[in-house]
Amino acid sequence: MQDVSLATVLFNILYRTFKLLRLGTTGPTAQAVGRSDQDAVLLTLLRNSLIALVMGLLILLLQHPLREGGFALLSATPSVKAAGLDYYNARIWGAPAVLINFVMIGWFAGREQGGKLLILSAVANGSNIFLDYLLIVYWGWQSFGAGAATAASQYLMLLLGLVLIFLEGWWAKIPTVTSSIFNIDELKSATKLNGDLFVARLAWAATLSLFTNISSTLGILVQRGRNA
Repeated sequence: MQDVSLATVLFNILYRTFKLLRLGTTGPTAQAVGRSDQDAVLLTLLRNSLIALVMGLLILLLQHPLREGGFALLSATPSVKAAGLDYYNARIWGAPAVLINFVMIGWFAGREQGGKLLILSAVANGSNIFLDYLLIVYWGWQSFGAGAATAASQYLMLLLGLVLIFLEGWWAKIPTVTSSIFNIDELKSATKLNGDLFVARLAWAATLSLFTNISSTLGILVQRGRNA
């Protein structure tokens, strides 16, 4: 399979930057747990999931300008760029699931449910490996298959997370807090917290992406020494 490093530069910015949703969920959730405020625990999940859904749909809406602008700024050999485009076109459809998963991970972490996090991680990584084999090796989809496998594994992780939440009985409590989900002051507070984290995460992702972009210009061939 051809190198997809160029596309990972864009996803470093898109996804790793939005890991702020996890950080912005863990703290408020842990605080609500400490106060024994079950409504606040649930509202933290619902409000941040709403923010994640909106941002994920916005990424899908802007996927074409993001792709064209991103690849125009990055440098690579033609083969690396072609592989990166295929990978991007498939993986981008997992954006809503990825961002909501960040919120769920932060929510479970804030409630000290490491076992559930382990299960979610195992399902996401295990399904990704299986789908990579199916789509890349068996069906021969190469870079597009790698992106599709990653996106699909995120939706499977999201589905499992929703099942785990359902089994805890939280779904039955949603009607009791529905009127508070769109509380303007609380939404502004959640948005401000995530916004502050966004700046820090963007700087980190941009630095990492710069080095990845530089390395992508070197091509995909490995030079071996005389004694190799």
